[in-house]
Formats: sequence, structure tokens, C-alpha cells
Amino acid sequence: MPAMPTLPTNSLRPSGALGALRTRAEDVFWRSAVSDQLLKGPLPDRVAFAPQDLIPGSLDQARAILNGTFVFGTETVSAEGAKIWAVPLPSERFAEALHSFRWLRHLRASGGAHASTAAQILLDGWVERYGRYDHFAWRPDVLGARLVSMMRHYRLLFERADALARSKAMVAIARQCRFLARRAPKMAQGPRRLDALIGLVHVCLALEEERARLPWALDLLAEDLPRHVFADGGHRSRNPVTHARVLADLAGLQGDLRSAGVTPGKVLADVTGRMAGWLRRMRHGDGGLACFNGGQEASDGLADHVLAAVDGAKRAPSEGEDSGYYRMAARRTVVIFDAGSAPAPTYARDAQAGCLSFELSSGRARIVVNCGTGAGHGLAWEKAMRATAAHSTLTIADRPSATVGKAAGGVLFGPPNVTGRRMPVQGGDAVVARHGGYADMGFLHERKLFLSDDGDDLRGEDRIEPAGKGKPSRAEAPWAVRFHLHPGARASRLPNGTILIKTATGEGWTLRTDATSLDIEETAYLGSGGRPRRSEQIVLSGLTEGHEAVIKWAFKRVKRDDPKP
Repeated sequence: MPAMPTLPTNSLRPSGALGALRTRAEDVFWRSAVSDQLLKGPLPDRVAFAPQDLIPGSLDQARAILNGTFVFGTETVSAEGAKIWAVPLPSERFAEALHSFRWLRHLRASGGAHASTAAQILLDGWVERYGRYDHFAWRPDVLGARLVSMMRHYRLLFERADALARSKAMVAIARQCRFLARRAPKMAQGPRRLDALIGLVHVCLALEEERARLPWALDLLAEDLPRHVFADGGHRSRNPVTHARVLADLAGLQGDLRSAGVTPGKVLADVTGRMAGWLRRMRHGDGGLACFNGGQEASDGLADHVLAAVDGAKRAPSEGEDSGYYRMAARRTVVIFDAGSAPAPTYARDAQAGCLSFELSSGRARIVVNCGTGAGHGLAWEKAMRATAAHSTLTIADRPSATVGKAAGGVLFGPPNVTGRRMPVQGGDAVVARHGGYADMGFLHERKLFLSDDGDDLRGEDRIEPAGKGKPSRAEAPWAVRFHLHPGARASRLPNGTILIKTATGEGWTLRTDATSLDIEETAYLGSGGRPRRSEQIVLSGLTEGHEAVIKWAFKRVKRDDPKP
């Protein structure tokens, strides 16, 4: 009997007596002779159509794999060849990444006999251990991603395989295809269902023996797809990197269908176009993505590769009232402001308590940022990066504005009553937003942002005021406004109390505020991938007075003809 991917906490199995009983029943059924009959059918001997992969591979990752090491985030597992399938894994995320086979793109980028041989050895080992049902490895979303990866890298996997290994692999692929066709349509609505359906369409297109199911699979996808996207094109996770990866799958699928002479359909074309427009709005001047809700910069060119593959991308609405993000741009300056509610629970695995945070960049230089994601860095980092204090926004009494579940990947709840709107102003662009994340303490937080037409002046006002008619539980509550700086930016205090920020491109920006306490402190940045990087944050702090507070601040670009501050 194949063994499950082992974790120290056994967290890959559902918790609770009912979940364990259901899992056991599924294990027994799908490993029985009855399931063998259900999964029988014609065996493919080749992949008739190899889907394209829009996401580039990493040579560094390829070298690590060829040396027997898999790295996802900062989690690392080393094992010789196929032994990787028998060793304990550090987290569910690691197991998902490993069993999805998406790492094949790295071996493809490397190329050559060594990469092909390594891919074949790893596939043979997986088939030997997991070729029959396993409750995690055959989870429909993981299975769907794996089948797509196998189809995309068919040559890499099989060009050096002998007849016996090839036959075993194709039997396993055929069984997984039929299992996916049975399970995917019955899944609950959510991101896992979408991954499974995308996988189902891909394999129906790639294998002649499954081609008869393609119209049915496309209908399932067309029915499901609009549920995952806001009207303005944003993915419901509100995570820019998740959005880009889903768009990569959809845009690749759209191109594959056209190449095979199959009409993609209006729903796929419409959603792909709107998602492309939204992705453009979430980019800074360096081409990378803003770091919100578990996202990273993705400075490997992810957005460029995806957008290049999308034809006729629609322009997303100028206001982000559906997904909750507002883009303010003037000349070289870009401000991206999060004024949205938390994602629905099924999409909130990576969501963060960063409501009313913003990021600021000038040209290719990032200045004010959020701290990034702790996913793949262990529970302590994951918890820290999801907290409000890891974002460029205000906190009261050092509390988060939303509640995050205790477990890894726990759901984010709140903040409630989030609103945002653009304000008509002269000489620039302005947005005002508020949330009730501190309503249990009797406070509301409102933030106003104004960006001048020339992009040289960003002004902000944070207002703490009583929530409702009752008075807050405490007249004096400590507050802090944080501006986390990108590691490429450095802050120093000038004699007059102003903060001078030097960017990676040599620009200067000043920060002025009416706050009485202004400090430069250490912080950590996990937005660029790899290990945490040391950086700085500017912290304004004080106490509410008479149950309220108003904190004004302004970032201004330093010009050559400006007098010295």
C-alpha cells in the first residue's frame, strides 16, 4: 500500500473523527477492485498535444534538484533521486509543491541529458510509490496540476525512458485522468476546484483517448470560472501572485486550445482579458508585483511572461471597488492602496491583516512596501507576516486589524465594514477608506491618500475616531503608523527632524509628519523570495486624545533646486 507524504504533525490528513473516518473510507474504496474497474479504459501511448508553460524555470532551482535538493521558500529537503518520495516533508505547502511536479519547468530550463535522466528517475519513483490512489497525492487539485506538468514536459520525462517505465507511467496517467474526471465536478466551489478543472481540460486536450470529454470539461470550466474573479478582474484571493499564476494557466490553456483548433469560448476569453488588465494595475515601475495578501514581487518576470501571452487584454476599471485595490499613478510614481475586505474563507489561506496599507514606488525603485509573505519560511514567519504590523498602515494597541486562524494557512476574518472610494480633488488623485477592525475597542480607522499630478507629493491622513455612538473603552490608546521601507531604500534623520529616504536609484524623498514621536527601526522583508532580508521601517507613534487622533504625514520627492531641509 502506498504511503502518504509524511509530515511531523501528520497534518496532511483531515483533523477530527469524522474527517479521519471519511478519509479511511475513501482510502479503502479507491484502492479496491471496484475502483480498478471504474478507472479502467484505453491506455494512451503518447501525448498528442503538449501544453505550453508560460512561467519560466529557474536554473538555480534546477541545479539544486540535480544535486538532490528541493527548495520551496526556505524549506529544504535533500534526498538522493527517487528517495525524495519516502522522506518526511516539512509542511503541506512543501508537499503540494513537490507532488504538483511544477518543478519540472526548472529541469526543462536546464535541459540536457542530466535533466532528462533526473526527471525520469523522479517520475519512476513517484509511480512506484503513488501510482495507485493516495488521499493527498491524488487530491484533485494536486493531481490536476501534476497531470498538466507531465503533459507540458512529456519529452523531458520520456525521451530516455525504456518501454517498461514508459508503460507504467502511462497506466498511472490514465488512471489519474479518469479519477480526476470523476472527482473534479463534485468538488466544493473554491480555488482547489478551479485547479482541478483546469487540469481536467488540459489532459482532455493533450490525450487523444480523453479528447471526447473535452467539450464537457470546457463547459464545467466555463460555468465555474466567473465565480473566482471579481468584476474588475481580480482573483478572489486578492493575492497578486496567485492571480498571476492562475492567469498563466488560463492564458496558456487559451493558447493551447487555439493551437489545437478548438474555440476557447467567450467566458475564458473574457475572464482572461479582465485578469490581464487587473494584473497590469498591480505592477510597480520595476515590472514586479505589489506585496499584498501573501504575494511577492515576482521579480523573475512572471507578470511579463503572462501578459505577453494574453491577446486583447481589457483595461480594468480605474476604480478597484470590487477587488478593493486602488492604483494612483502620476509620471514615475505609483501608489497601490489596499481598501478591500478579507477574501472569502476558501480563498483566505494566504490573506493578511493589511487593510488600508499601501506601497509606493518611483520608477524602478520601491520605497514604501509591505513585508511580504512568510509562506515556506516556517510558522513563526508566516504568523508575523500576516500581522497588521508587517504592513504599512496603522495599528492600535499593537493589535491586528483582523483575526488570523492559529494553524498554518488559517483563515483570515475581518476587518468588518471596509469601505473605499475615490474623491474628486484638484491637482491630483485622492482615495479615502476606512475599516472597523478596532470596533471592539470602540475605534474606527480612516485613511486618506492624495497623490499630486506631478507624482512628487504623496500626502496621507490617518484618523482614529469613535465607532458608533458609544465611547471607546479607553480614552488613551497607543497607536503606531508604520512605513516599511524596501531593502534598497535607506532612511536617515535630518537636523530639523525630517526623515530623508535614499532609494536604490539615488533619488531622495523626505517624510514630514505632525506626529510627536518619529523613529527609524529595524524590520524584515520577505517580498523578494529567498531568505528574509534586513530593512528599515519608519514608525510614527502616540496616544489617542479624547477618544480620537489625527496623524498627518507627507512623502515628497527631493528636487535638485530644492533648498536643503
